[in-house]
Amino acid sequence: MDVILQNSLISLFDDNPDPCYVVDLKGKFTACNEAFFQVTGYAAKELIGASFLPLIASAYVPMSQMIFRKVAFHGHRADFDIGIVRKNGEHADITITAVPVMTRGQITGVIGIAKDMTHRKQLEKALLTTQMHLQNIFESIDVCLWSMDVRSRKLLSISPACQMIYGYSQEDFANDPGLWRQLIHPEDLPRVEEKQASLGDGMKIKHEYRIFRADGSLRWVYDYTVPVMDEYGELLRLDGVITDITERKQTEVRLHDLAYRDALTGLPNRRCVRTQLTDAMERAERCGQMAAVLYLDLDGFKVINDSLGHELGDQLLCAAALRISRSVPENAKVARLGGDEFAIIVENISNLSDAGEVAKRILLRLSEPFLLDGYELIITASIGISGYPIHGHHYEDLIRRADQAMYLSKAKGKNTYQLFTDDLTDKYQERLLLEQGLRKALEHDELEVHYQPIVDAENNRIKGMEALLRWKSNGSFVPPMEFIPIAEEIGLIEAIGQWVLQQACKQTREWIDLGFSDFFISVNVSVKQLEQGHFTAVVMDALEHCGLDPAHLHLEVTETAAMSNVHHTVHILQKLTDLGISISIDDFGTGYSSIGYLEKFPIHTIKIDRSFIKDGKDAIMKAVIAMAGSLQLNVIAEGVESAEDKNKLLGMGCTQMQGYLFSKPGNVVEISALLKQYMTKKGLSQKSP
Repeated sequence: MDVILQNSLISLFDDNPDPCYVVDLKGKFTACNEAFFQVTGYAAKELIGASFLPLIASAYVPMSQMIFRKVAFHGHRADFDIGIVRKNGEHADITITAVPVMTRGQITGVIGIAKDMTHRKQLEKALLTTQMHLQNIFESIDVCLWSMDVRSRKLLSISPACQMIYGYSQEDFANDPGLWRQLIHPEDLPRVEEKQASLGDGMKIKHEYRIFRADGSLRWVYDYTVPVMDEYGELLRLDGVITDITERKQTEVRLHDLAYRDALTGLPNRRCVRTQLTDAMERAERCGQMAAVLYLDLDGFKVINDSLGHELGDQLLCAAALRISRSVPENAKVARLGGDEFAIIVENISNLSDAGEVAKRILLRLSEPFLLDGYELIITASIGISGYPIHGHHYEDLIRRADQAMYLSKAKGKNTYQLFTDDLTDKYQERLLLEQGLRKALEHDELEVHYQPIVDAENNRIKGMEALLRWKSNGSFVPPMEFIPIAEEIGLIEAIGQWVLQQACKQTREWIDLGFSDFFISVNVSVKQLEQGHFTAVVMDALEHCGLDPAHLHLEVTETAAMSNVHHTVHILQKLTDLGISISIDDFGTGYSSIGYLEKFPIHTIKIDRSFIKDGKDAIMKAVIAMAGSLQLNVIAEGVESAEDKNKLLGMGCTQMQGYLFSKPGNVVEISALLKQYMTKKGLSQKSP
């Protein structure tokens, strides 16, 4: 052989980027190029002279032996795929072209040229897996995937979910490409077609509309369509996704009802009234007419609700709501504001007397007896009326003034209506504003608890604190003597009292954790709270919620409250005492001549009213202190403002006091600072009188 040709062949073998090898007729390697060593991971000394069979993956050994015999002993060429095991144990897929080696006309071996197909095989496998996954998704996903050739109007593909959404099969849509359009609700079709027109400009569209299923039921779908353009910018194909969103739409309706409908009566609620009244004012402005608001409150509903139960109370509210709704004209809307309060918006009126006529019809209809669960119930209403634009231009103004007029109706005997007027008396106006503000004080975080130290005057040591309710309205504090009677009258004292109890117990727990272990909190309790059937549970809940031991809680009951229902009061106070709570009689001596009853009550402390100190009634104070001593009761003097008062009381045997001499009531921050100072000095400095 020509030397140049021989060298060329050797170079072609050695430098070939594809793995090359030569085996003799016994199947042993006689030559391998560098690429073959790399693909197998073996070195030359490990392969040359060794059989090829150990490299072959076990599953391919029989096939490789058969192919070797065809090439080595019959002179055939063979192209085949085979798996090998690299030196590191990894599997590799290779494809081989094997031909016989001829020397002087005789087969002396086999030469093979291989290609490493491992990566390609992995890609093919991954592609096949992905294709199967996509097909599975296409077949099983609950959204309808579709594709359409625009020019031929032929449906290229549609997923089986079309049957679930539309009730029609894939074949139905394939046979009639216009079927989807026929199923769109006629009211939505113009809007859908308008959106579809933008597809020709290459714009994606997203919209929601209603369809009719094959069974005639109405469904909502979400349609997302993507245009595919050719190289000339012409629309070529449409790809889309159709999703059934009926359940979501139904949920949206339910949420809207929850947000804007009263759950009990089904009427629009307070939030909806705001929108309705705002719209009514805008229409009145455009038409040059008036709109009115009737603010209605049922008279005596609380008594029925409390005495006959909430279930019957709810029935009465629903029945009253129905009567009100049937009493109003077509130009009026009825809503429930909450509790036993309703609002009626009347439109298209020329003066407020028209609204007054509506109020008369409502009052007349409500005054008829209600027959519910065997009870014949009679209930009336008080209505206040304000009008747009004469009484205000905003929702808040009209509602507030109608509310004020309603309270004036109550003040004038109930079962009537009143128009809001600017000349409402100052007395009613002030009372109405206080009452209305107090109703919202809790939810607006206007209430605060202040604290005043109770001191052992012999050594100026703080023994405890009295929790005092404060109401800050419009930047200034309202005197407790003004708003607490109103809270009791309108039934808010129970909720407010419970809130004060919770706040006081929580704060006391925090102070105890700071090191004031021998410390109590004294909380005032009204007669209304004592009348609660579950008052003991309310107290225990407040204690358990903050982990406060009952021994740290004192409850103060006024003498008047204690004497209002002696038997009931004794029963409740005994239950509280059994829990480890201390009971104090506040303002002792200002009410009934009740000294003979003291032994009946399970009390621990008597508080001497500040009026005795202020008026210098020393004889009474001495008698109370002496009597308390004989009954082994503790005594606390209130309203101590001077060193003279202090010394006089100490001389009488009263050591525990509270008053401005020691500290004014303060908020949490102020009293906490005072306690820190007290802890440092181990005593409370007295204020100058």
